[in-house]
Amino acid sequence: DALTGANADYFGWLTIPDTVISYPVMYSPGNPERYLHTDFYGNYSFSGTPFLDARCDPNDGNLIIYGHNMTNGTMFGSLKRFRERAYLAAHPYVYLEQADGVHMFETIAAVTIPKNDPWYCFLKAANAEEEKQWVADLREKPGLHVGSIPENGEPLLTLSTCNGANRSERMIIVAKEVVTP
Repeated sequence: DALTGANADYFGWLTIPDTVISYPVMYSPGNPERYLHTDFYGNYSFSGTPFLDARCDPNDGNLIIYGHNMTNGTMFGSLKRFRERAYLAAHPYVYLEQADGVHMFETIAAVTIPKNDPWYCFLKAANAEEEKQWVADLREKPGLHVGSIPENGEPLLTLSTCNGANRSERMIIVAKEVVTP
């Protein structure tokens, strides 16, 4: 409540335990890239603040969160470590805390894709079968693939950052929501 009170664009808090990733996530559909170079308080910040794709339904589907690949390892600069199987195995869960509680996601892929990849158009599947097809297509992309394909249309979370010297590629981590008892 305090964070929402401080900034109405606050969407939730993203955490990957035992990593540097512990940041607010912003959502400003009327100004999609507002937080590209803006901090939580609205001040200029080269590293910006992670933000939800403005096209996403914040309650459903594939939540795509963007963050800068900072060379000092902050923001989403540490996502490249997920290319290492041992690192990914040691950090399999991503948490998104929102007003309705903490959502736990289990990583299913850490891949490199072109910046204009169709994955960025996958916001919500019409049904579980369509989601399976999208994830099957994802598994064809270069990178590490772990975990099982979603079976029942579980919500997905995609973390995306620039990759490569010419910025034509993106490193993404895709995780499916895990229902905890």
